[in-house]
Amino acid sequence: MFCALKNGLAALCCCCFLAIPGVAQENELLDLAAVKDIPIWSSEHNKELSIGSSGKIEALVLISPECPMSINYTLTLNQLQEQYASELRITGIIVGSTYSDKTVLQFARSYNIGYTLLTDKKREVALKLKGEVTPEVYLFNQEGQCVYRGAIDNWLTKLGKKKQKPDQLYLADAVRQVIHGEPVTISYVKAQGCVLNEY
Repeated sequence: MFCALKNGLAALCCCCFLAIPGVAQENELLDLAAVKDIPIWSSEHNKELSIGSSGKIEALVLISPECPMSINYTLTLNQLQEQYASELRITGIIVGSTYSDKTVLQFARSYNIGYTLLTDKKREVALKLKGEVTPEVYLFNQEGQCVYRGAIDNWLTKLGKKKQKPDQLYLADAVRQVIHGEPVTISYVKAQGCVLNEY
């Protein structure tokens, strides 16, 4: 988001977006098939892989090793992956070409990340998903349809502010509903976080 200054120049005034419940049409153009075969870098395996299809519920999370909000959610995502290991696969997607393998692997070690980390060096996946910030999550059901997009929960309230603990668990609730064959009651909540890396 950019703010216009009096002298006509534009300056970056905020890298975060408020989480606001949205509507279902935000997900209509999103499908796992659009991104699952895009080559994407694995620092762990030192080669390009693809997201592919696991037959499970898939959660793609745009993240950044430098974004405090992404770091804040590593524990939440670890717990969710562990809780639903047999039904859910979480893939963290680091956007941009500025992060070395060493940085990515150190990030994974520092926060004991228990889900897959891939680097979208060409930003192809992020562009297909119409990503805006990190962290931002996209949840796909077993048929590859996007059933939820946006904020992980409502822990973050505004720039630099967090609740003591979240009371709206958007991603966890959506995962549970898909597992139980229930309709996802909230399909979109605008994420807030750090602006995506453009390089």
